[in-house]
Amino acid sequence: MLYQYRTIANNVMDLYHGELGNTETVMRRIKILTKAGINEYTNIVVNRPYAAKLTVLDARTIRKDGSVVDLKASDIKELDLQDAEGNYDRYQQLRFSIPGVEVGDEIETVYSLQKSGLQTGRDVYMQSYLPVRHSVLVLSLDKGIRTELRSLNGVHEPKVTESMEDFTYRWEMKDLGSLGDESNALRSTALPYVSFVVRELDFGGRRYPVVPASIDTYYDTYIRSFGITNGTEPAVRKWVDGIRSVHAGESNVQVLEHALKELHESFAVVVMPTEEADQPLSVHLQQKRLDEWSLERLVQQVFDETKVQYWFCFGRNRLDGPIETSFVAPHTTTTTFFAYNDDQEHLHYYIPASPQRNFEIDELPWYLEGTRVLMQRRKSTGALETESLWSPVPVSSMNDNKHSQHIDMDITLTGGPLHARHRETWCGAWSGRYRSPMLTALRSGNAAELLDHEDLDQRFDSVSMEKQEHTAPYSFTMRYLSTSPSPVQTVEEGVISVDLAGLLHHELPDKPSANRSTDYHVPFQYIDEVRLFLHFDTPVSIMDELEFGKREESAWGVHILSVKQLDERTVVVTSSLNTKKDKLTPAEAKELAGLLDRINASLTTDLLVKAL
Repeated sequence: MLYQYRTIANNVMDLYHGELGNTETVMRRIKILTKAGINEYTNIVVNRPYAAKLTVLDARTIRKDGSVVDLKASDIKELDLQDAEGNYDRYQQLRFSIPGVEVGDEIETVYSLQKSGLQTGRDVYMQSYLPVRHSVLVLSLDKGIRTELRSLNGVHEPKVTESMEDFTYRWEMKDLGSLGDESNALRSTALPYVSFVVRELDFGGRRYPVVPASIDTYYDTYIRSFGITNGTEPAVRKWVDGIRSVHAGESNVQVLEHALKELHESFAVVVMPTEEADQPLSVHLQQKRLDEWSLERLVQQVFDETKVQYWFCFGRNRLDGPIETSFVAPHTTTTTFFAYNDDQEHLHYYIPASPQRNFEIDELPWYLEGTRVLMQRRKSTGALETESLWSPVPVSSMNDNKHSQHIDMDITLTGGPLHARHRETWCGAWSGRYRSPMLTALRSGNAAELLDHEDLDQRFDSVSMEKQEHTAPYSFTMRYLSTSPSPVQTVEEGVISVDLAGLLHHELPDKPSANRSTDYHVPFQYIDEVRLFLHFDTPVSIMDELEFGKREESAWGVHILSVKQLDERTVVVTSSLNTKKDKLTPAEAKELAGLLDRINASLTTDLLVKAL
């Protein structure tokens, strides 16, 4: 990329009537160096929320001879898409292709989006998905908009210019490498970026707070965002009273946990149209179906009604670095949840479910492990501040994060379908990732489709949940049967090849690029093991046992592949992956890339057996 130029402008059109606005403009010029680049970078996509007005959209090709070909408005196609919350009415995608581009040409695109309100806070990274020869960020602020700025990780302090109406801050960096998988770094401690927060409006000596530099701002912003108010709706009180009557004599904390368990197991959390989501909680309780915003309000009222003291918790993805007390910026939080003390004063966490996840009490996602979360009490009526404290999130051990498969396969040397019995367990971080979709698929009768592997032409049936642990480390086990075409081929007379590709499988991290400049992070440490029992219909003998005595190792982990003959008709193949660490230096990440290649190669090795 020859250059990347971005401007963000916060404007006050009419302070008296509250007319505030912001405009963001992005301009990029890319030089096409290969034929692959023509397909990769000439198809342009611009995402436009319906709340934003597209004021500029243009593109042109600058040919090698200096001539220019401009984009035609008729070439732009509009497509309505869902936003991250599944709403069709808030998001539009504009697509166009730049025709006639040849290797050596340059393509330039520019678009500008205008929205109401101010951008009250933002982290803007100077790098891009491509190497950038020249990256520029311009922040323009009307005079009277008081903003706190930070230039981090090698970004120089901005050049400031002043006009009659505004201040302009300009940051520039040159010769930046491709962002690529640098996003798998602790970004706020590694990648160059600019962060800003609008603190207040100051016009004519009158000050209007926007984002106060107070730690309570996290709490206040959350309460406003979810519409949380004092008091409990009668329907919630009645629902909690019903649970209390069933568990008469139990403590308030125990009643709370019964209520949270019922929410966890019996309520569907889905994406809803706004008018449906805004219905009273009584409707959601009756239908046992609600959106995650309504669930946040319901959980808060359940805490209030059970009279259990609780905390609002604010966390940030560990890939984004810590929440800083010296730079209060609510937009940087990525996860909000609750904490409470049990009857023995032990602290417990509870994350309300979303359409994609459903965690048990005390089960936290991997991206919060090892972070420090801000915990704040419910603010008393009339109080100026709320009680706050910082709490470290515990880190799960590698031994807790396990994925294991025990597979028994019946193999007929003369061919015919392959029948297999599977027992698969997900534990710890694995459980948090896969339990919700598995349970949903079981309840809907679509579990076989979830397990389906189209490339293997497998069919699944008799899928069932064998057991589920509701205490740490959380785990669940599935049993199922599968049928697939035979993996057996005759190599020569009496010699059989068993194709193990696809039967042995590990979930591996994305392979890091060889030219990293920052540390590389994988989500979590874990143990992943497959034990494959091959039951032949006739006596056999292994011919290439030494080929499977493989051990591949790097700073990240070790992979062991082995084969052993248990008896004349049974062979067991074991593939075990144990990780050692989740943070690698650039040099270690390069070793990881090689390890992943070797693991994938070893998993496609055919097993040769001789019929006796």
